[in-house]
This record gives sequence, C-alpha cells and structure tokens, in this order.
Amino acid sequence: MHTIKGVKIPIQSSNELDTLLRSYRKGKNLFVEKLLISKKTSLSGVNSFRQEVRKQTGLSGGNSVLCSRDALGIYRSYRKKKKNTSAPDVKQLSMSVSLGYNGKLEKNRLRITVSPRKYVYVSLEMSEYHQQFLSLVNQGLLCLGEILVTPTHCIFTIKKEYTPYTPKGILTLDINEQSIVGLALLEDRVEIMAWSLERVYDLNCKYFEMARNLQRRYPSDTGLHKRVLSHWYKNRKHRVEATLHESLNAIISYAKEKELIIVHEELKNIKESINKRVIKKNIYNGQMLPHRKLPRKILGRLNRAVFRKVQWMLDYKAEWENIPYTYVSAWNNSQMCPICGGKNKSAEWHTFQCSCGSTANRHLNACLNIAKKYENERLRLSLDRSAMNYIMEVSTSVPKPH
Repeated sequence: MHTIKGVKIPIQSSNELDTLLRSYRKGKNLFVEKLLISKKTSLSGVNSFRQEVRKQTGLSGGNSVLCSRDALGIYRSYRKKKKNTSAPDVKQLSMSVSLGYNGKLEKNRLRITVSPRKYVYVSLEMSEYHQQFLSLVNQGLLCLGEILVTPTHCIFTIKKEYTPYTPKGILTLDINEQSIVGLALLEDRVEIMAWSLERVYDLNCKYFEMARNLQRRYPSDTGLHKRVLSHWYKNRKHRVEATLHESLNAIISYAKEKELIIVHEELKNIKESINKRVIKKNIYNGQMLPHRKLPRKILGRLNRAVFRKVQWMLDYKAEWENIPYTYVSAWNNSQMCPICGGKNKSAEWHTFQCSCGSTANRHLNACLNIAKKYENERLRLSLDRSAMNYIMEVSTSVPKPH
C-alpha cells in the first residue's frame, strides 16, 4: 500500500507556459463536450476523437493523451453527481505532466514537451523543504508521480510505501470543537493528553463575523461579496491549516514515540447528520415541512468546526509516518457508561455521571468507550471492571491543552 503526499513548489511564470496551459484547458473542454454527446466512459472511447481535438488545440501527442484522461475524470465525476447539476466547464489553468512521457526534471527546471524537439522550461523556486523530498527521490526512498502545473506553482506527487509497525499500546482520540483529548493505554500506565484547537475555532468565528458584517453593510452587492469573501476565505484556509499542522504533528510525534495505534471516531458524514432535517408539522400553517433538528446557533457552531478535516489530516500524517490507525463507531461515545452501559445523568455538559456511581470527564469517557469498542472488535484483551474503575478515577479532569 502506498501513501501519497503533494508538495507545492512555486515557479516563475512565463508567456510560453501560459499559452500551453490555455491550449490544455481548451482541450479539456472540447473533450468534455464530446463526452457529453457520446456518453462514453472509457479511454478507448475518448481516443476516438483525440486527433480531432489535437487539430483544434495544437497539443502534442503526449499532452493530448493526458488531457483526454483528465477530461474523462471530470466527466465521470459529473455523471456521479445529481441530475440537476450543470455541465462541467473547466476554467482553471492547469495541466498534468508525467516524467519520462511529456516532462523531464533537470535540477531546478521542469521541461515540458510542446511539440517534437520544442519545449517549455519552468524554473522551480525550491527551498530546503522541497530539496529534501527530491533528494529522497534520488536515493530511491520515495517515488515521484505525476506533476500538476499551474501558472504560479507545481504540485509534485510523492509516493511512499506504507508499512505500519506493530503497536505496543492504544491512543484513543476524542475530536471536539476546541480541543482533541487523548487517552493513551500503555503496557504499564495510562496517560492523558490534550491538544488545543481553540485558535482554529477563533479563526472560523472571526471570519464568519467578518463575512456577516460585510453582507449586512452591502446586502445587494453580490459581486463585492464574491471578490472579498474569496480573498478572506483563502486567508482563513491557510491560517487554519497552519494551526492544525502544528497540533496534529504533536499527536503524530507522540504516537510514533510510544509506538501506539491511533483509534478515533468515524466522522465521514458528520456534517450531513448535523444538517439533516426531519419532517414535522408547522405550527403556523399546519403543513408537514422539514425542520432543523438543532437550534440555528448550535448548527452554525458545529458547521464551523473542523471535525472531518482533522480526521483526514491525521490519517495521511499517520500513513506518512507508518503509524497504524483505525476507526470505531461514533455512536453514544460521550453519553454511555463504559462499565454498565447506562446513560449520562449529569446536567453539567463536561461531566459524565452514571447511576452506577461512575464519574468522569465527558471527553475522557468518550476516549474510554472508543478504546472499549476497539478492543471488543479486535478481541485482543478485555478491559475488566477494575481497570475501568481505575481509568475513570484518573480521568476526572483533562490537562490543559498545549
């Protein structure tokens, strides 16, 4: 099994590259138009009109092959979507480059074939971070895949063999809005950790308020909304990802040092379940209409959280460091007692209290239920009642996130 990582390298723009990218974009749109008419979904089918597209765009044979493959991927994605979606129209300037096929890497330059014995040279502005990956590629420790070229940067696809080690313990993670709480079950002790996501939460709230104030001030200027919000959301994305990298790298370093397996909840469709509506009777007109399950403020808060993004980033970081990971069901982990299976009786949100006398922090109680579900599935060891009681005793408080 391979794990893939994208490395973004800035480049020096040129008129020759811009012309090539525009021809490539025109080719993708022409291929998509013909696929919409013919409804073909195979490479052999798209090859039947590849020569016609080459005459209209002037693309070389190698570039036209990669262009047809990209267009076929766009068309297949369009077919999987809902019927009411509009026909795809490629607007961004980008192209695929395959080394040894239509491209060649020459130190700090990328050579792209335009036509036989005619090339476009792209200067790569590589830093030490980029050089370390290319040095590992030259040593044979990493594999270099296809390259995505845009007017401002190139994205190199780096492949690495994923060989997870045999874990010596379990690290269960409970992902919340403003923190990630971890419970490490080692061979001789239990460790409780917490990593802060407060900065991410504050950034999402800040940009939400900025966008709402802009829309209130200029309610009818949708063009202004689009221009300004696209710039703000791009900045928000960069700042949020930088903060997440810092926190998640600490989790990965801890799991790798202790040789633990990361176990957390499956959050793939969490936003769909949060925004799911139920059919209820409208108290004003008596009609059966879809209603929100949660209040508007809680929905806004949960939609601004980054549950799924944290899970995705944790997965690819774990694969890159050869750390094993798995998922368990997210059902009732913070509301169920791991000893008797009872429900929470405490009115305090952060405190879990059961009728059997068990008391713990709600986030650590979720971590314990995650560990119990994982062990029940694997059937490797059983967390008996005495062990449960001990962990519940030490889990009454969460350390300050760092």
